[in-house]
Amino acid sequence: MNNEDILLLNELKHSTEFSENYIESLLDGLIIMNLEGKIITINTELSKITGFNKGELEGVTFPFPFWPSEFYEDYKTRFNQLVTNNLNQEFKSIYIDKKGERFQAFNFLTSIKNSKGEIIAYIIIIRNDIETTTASDVASHNKHLFSVLNNRKKHVSVTKKIKKAPQLDFILNNISDGFIFLDTNWCYSYINKKAEELTGRKASTLIGKNIWEEFPKSIGNHFYVAYHKAVKTQETQFLKEYYEPLGKWFENRIHPSSQGLCIYFTDITERLEKKKVLIKNERNLDNIINNIGDPLFVKDDQSRMRIVNDAFCKMFNIQKSDVIGKTMAEELTPEESEYFLNVDKKVFRTGIEDISEESFTIQGRGKQVISTKKTRFIDENGNAFIIGIVRDITEKKKAEEKAQMLLSLIETSDEFIGLATLEGKPIYLNKMGKKMVGLELDEELPKDIKDFFPEYYHETIDNEHLVNIRKANKWNGEAIFKNFKTKDIFPIEMSGFLINDKIAANPIALGIVAKNITERKKNELQLEKNKNNLEQLVKSRTSELEKEKVKAQSADLMKSAFLATMSHELRTPMNSIIGFTGILLKEVSGPLNDEQKKQIGMVKNSGEQLLSLINDILDFSKIEAGKLNVSFQTFDYLTCLERTIQFITPQVSAKGLKISTEITEMEVLLESEERRIEQVLLNLLSNAIKFSKKGTIRIKVTIIDKRLVTQVIDQGIGISAENLTKLFQPFTQVDGILNKNLPGTGLGLTISKNLIEKLGGTIEVQSKLGKGSTFTFRVPLKHKIDT
Repeated sequence: MNNEDILLLNELKHSTEFSENYIESLLDGLIIMNLEGKIITINTELSKITGFNKGELEGVTFPFPFWPSEFYEDYKTRFNQLVTNNLNQEFKSIYIDKKGERFQAFNFLTSIKNSKGEIIAYIIIIRNDIETTTASDVASHNKHLFSVLNNRKKHVSVTKKIKKAPQLDFILNNISDGFIFLDTNWCYSYINKKAEELTGRKASTLIGKNIWEEFPKSIGNHFYVAYHKAVKTQETQFLKEYYEPLGKWFENRIHPSSQGLCIYFTDITERLEKKKVLIKNERNLDNIINNIGDPLFVKDDQSRMRIVNDAFCKMFNIQKSDVIGKTMAEELTPEESEYFLNVDKKVFRTGIEDISEESFTIQGRGKQVISTKKTRFIDENGNAFIIGIVRDITEKKKAEEKAQMLLSLIETSDEFIGLATLEGKPIYLNKMGKKMVGLELDEELPKDIKDFFPEYYHETIDNEHLVNIRKANKWNGEAIFKNFKTKDIFPIEMSGFLINDKIAANPIALGIVAKNITERKKNELQLEKNKNNLEQLVKSRTSELEKEKVKAQSADLMKSAFLATMSHELRTPMNSIIGFTGILLKEVSGPLNDEQKKQIGMVKNSGEQLLSLINDILDFSKIEAGKLNVSFQTFDYLTCLERTIQFITPQVSAKGLKISTEITEMEVLLESEERRIEQVLLNLLSNAIKFSKKGTIRIKVTIIDKRLVTQVIDQGIGISAENLTKLFQPFTQVDGILNKNLPGTGLGLTISKNLIEKLGGTIEVQSKLGKGSTFTFRVPLKHKIDT
């Protein structure tokens, strides 16, 4: 601090009573600047707000260290305008503290004059506005710009002090709060202009008068109680209450002293109304966000989650309380965490929207692929956020992979496969198709599908083939193609068909599949030429067919034998694996840590699943070979059922399901093969558990016409009518939601059907999509021996 600065501070101290003690007593930040805009001094409160100490700020000129760089010019222009026009003004600003955290601040700028009326300095009072929302009572206490009356020496009367300090009177009359001072007799000693406005009374009509006589309706109310409590306890009181005579809400800060009460009060009616509207709008916004189908999130500039909607929580299987305030990168590896956070930093830094694809695994749902769009948003206070929208593109990726596999299959096909518009313009032809008609791989396709045929055949295409395709959706038959390179013509077997849109079921393209049948035609001609030797030719062909039949039957038997042999060969080591992992889990050979238990448990579960698969394949191979034998013995069916239910109970509990039985008989003796009946029960109950997310699985048992009838009824996802016919086919799982992310070979129901029929019974299913399914099997109580 140079000599000029010291002289200026001394002049302020003597002419306006701005002593060092007085400055330090203020509850808000204070900056004193000279006429050139250089900081002469600050108080400790400003250091607390900005994080910069006196040594870092004193002597500094524009731009100040706590100004954000993007606001340098705006703030400098505002200051110059206020100084030029000699204005005293309240305004809000965005500042940044030493740690780099942004905050909103309330400012009051005024000039200081000497005894000659000359401006000698400028004062800025700064209050951290964040406190208003986080600790309203404390912030309200600080709101009076200088908190003068509560920090003056107690032996000097407040009224005299105000009169002796013109600057103080000016400030009190320009603050946004109403301010009054009551002496020890409850009489008004001072009233500022804002208090006149809020009460509707002029100071001249109240000075020297008793508050309770002027406002008798206040006696006994909350304000009365708070004022008296402040006098009695000599402790500051805070009150937020509705004042009925004026029909307004007021926020009061009551500061007692030995000379009376300093009272600051603010009309907060409009603020409360706005708060109500804000709360309502926030609720409406929350409802809107939670009704958006796509997962949505909002992050702050530290990548911490501030808002997530219900769809987001559902996708990631989390609660809002578990993610708000976190980055969601805490559980990732350092490399993954750095990658995700760098994407956020890039969006914050550049403001360029980012769209990226990410894959992850959710327990119970397998691998998921999502597309995330991140956009930067800056609010009116300068705070930056990321708004993100997440799309689950798992099914889209699967569809793309299927489409790619289908395209690969089409490209490697030995047949002509092409697509055309409904108007007949070719849009795709596979490699074999181009080779067949003499086109190079990169050669342009003809303009019309009729160009694939000789010109004399065009009329047949228009009047017969295309007419039949549009009428019956397809046409099959023989036709003639031409080779574009050699101009040769050759016979083909062709299938033309319409391709329909899956959703609207409207035709969208024309498909053509063709096969060169030149060799076949030559063979047919040869057969015609050798018609006199037809019988011998037939015998020859029959012999060849018989050989092919024998080969096919032999191959089928070899396949079944192979499956049976391999299944037996695999079962032995699998049983060993399952057995030894079970021993390890019992910790017979020594204790295991949690991770070892988890890994060995996974091995055991995988082994049991694989053994189940091997058993299914073995049973199916026996069924195909006609070697599945059953034996009939009488057993207690209800005991068998109880044992099966006990076996699957852990699976039922794990999914939060319930199981119930409805049995009309006290005892059921069944002459059948107990092991196979139990196998069918286990298959049906396992399917009911697999395809149910909630509800109860019911088992009904009754006897009708000497036949045992058992029903397994679930409240699962159900099966559409068109898929019911596929249900008992081998190696088949119904398309769509039934097999989505669910394991299985597609053999369980096939084997169950064959077993029930082998035992002389029947099995059937009734189901409605989204409502659940009912599987019913019937077997005779007594086995009938075939005669």
